[in-house]
Amino acid sequence: MMSFSELKTTVNRHEWWSEDCPVKWQYCYWAHAFVEQRAYFHPDFLSLCAVVVCDGFGQEKTSVQEKLAIYDWLKAQYQEDHGYFDSEYDSWMRVRGDLIDQGRKVISSSSQWSKEELRVEYARLMTLALDSIRWGVMIECADPYGESVLPLQLARAFPDLSAEDCNNIIVTLSAPLIVSFMEEFELEKLQILADYREALTKAANWEDLSNEDVLSRINEVAKSYQWLTVNYAGSPPLSSADVFKQLKDDAAVRNHDDILQAIEEVHSKVDRTQAAQVKLLAQYDFPEDILDDFSILREIGRWMDERKESMVRTNLALFKVLAEISKVSGISKNELEWYTVKEIDNLLESDNRVSSQDIINRSTKAVFVTEYDGEGGSYLEIYTGDRASELSELLNSDSDEPLTGMVAARGHDEQESFSGTVEVVLDAAVDNFTLGNILVTSMTRPDFVPLLKKASAIITDEGGVTCHAAVVSRELGIPCIIGTRHSTKRLRSGDKVTLNLQTGVIERL
Repeated sequence: MMSFSELKTTVNRHEWWSEDCPVKWQYCYWAHAFVEQRAYFHPDFLSLCAVVVCDGFGQEKTSVQEKLAIYDWLKAQYQEDHGYFDSEYDSWMRVRGDLIDQGRKVISSSSQWSKEELRVEYARLMTLALDSIRWGVMIECADPYGESVLPLQLARAFPDLSAEDCNNIIVTLSAPLIVSFMEEFELEKLQILADYREALTKAANWEDLSNEDVLSRINEVAKSYQWLTVNYAGSPPLSSADVFKQLKDDAAVRNHDDILQAIEEVHSKVDRTQAAQVKLLAQYDFPEDILDDFSILREIGRWMDERKESMVRTNLALFKVLAEISKVSGISKNELEWYTVKEIDNLLESDNRVSSQDIINRSTKAVFVTEYDGEGGSYLEIYTGDRASELSELLNSDSDEPLTGMVAARGHDEQESFSGTVEVVLDAAVDNFTLGNILVTSMTRPDFVPLLKKASAIITDEGGVTCHAAVVSRELGIPCIIGTRHSTKRLRSGDKVTLNLQTGVIERL
């Protein structure tokens, strides 16, 4: 483990890629995987991962330079063997299958387990989660590559290419030919809307809904997707009342023809995406090297969707098992969510407890740093107090450059610019959002979807061409600019802005 002075030197040597969201440490097991992937993939990177926590809001920090080096390494594997990703995907699917099975076991049975059974099954869940997410964090190297390197590659290959056409090429040719799990969820709800829109409109609230058929359908969807809303801060599972509210909101703004059209758009999405890709590939004579990039990004986009689903399903299993551990230990679930994996094991085996003051320090101001241990595992050091403040300042920096990002979508009308009022949302579980405003956030996740459907446009600090905001904005047909780095810091709710959907520049009016 590095000394604190060595850690500061390392931090100063890198530019830091950041992904921000509400967190509690139990749901941040992926931080270990960032460095432990070295035992499976690139042998030298990543050297460390830091999670900066301030009042329950976390910033995941990884080195941009190291992520780009990992992408170069992956690309070399692919160019040597075009079946490389298929082979790794098959390996990942086997581990992912075991993880999902263990998650289902925890969700259905943990309320019946003894303290020792909870210890054993919790440990198995976390081992499988860490094994599975190693592939998931490895593919995040695509984000900085798609944002900063690939546009330069295209500009060199096609000097006359406009910024608008460059964005369109990257977004279209990077899109995986899949229906995402969020689209599958939306399709289930759209089918209910198409069949029962009148009954949903008449019911004032969930308790007033008396139609047995629609009640059964809503309960079935809520049960199938209960994991959807459990984010990295352990928000509650999706309920039938939540699904009803989403359906009722949709029924108020969509007529029957709109619903049928939305259903058809999901069903035809893959064909439409493929047709757009074929058209671009015929229009431009892309160098083989760039074609390889698009092939890799499409593969990674497919992985990203399944990775996200796996992680949210795991969050639900953690949510459930921690509630049971709380019952047998007498420690609140909220406190347990700030324990480390090792500390949970020590608690269940020997009743060793973390002090309440340490829990307060971790949740209010802390930096969790994981480093590779050289033997396939990782070290974890938790910095609080002055050291946390010092590290946080080193890991975060702003600039006076114009606020700009990558145009991930221009909306159904393919407009050149878009103006509106911004509303900054950091936590979808607690922050309200006004219909028709521009949603500004660090990054979107599945729990953001009800808000995204109210938004007229999206701006995010982070994300690459395969990120959640980029995918969902194209599904919804609204403008989206990703990877601005500083939008949540520079913009305030109520600001009037114009989005240049050709250059990605955002100007305050």
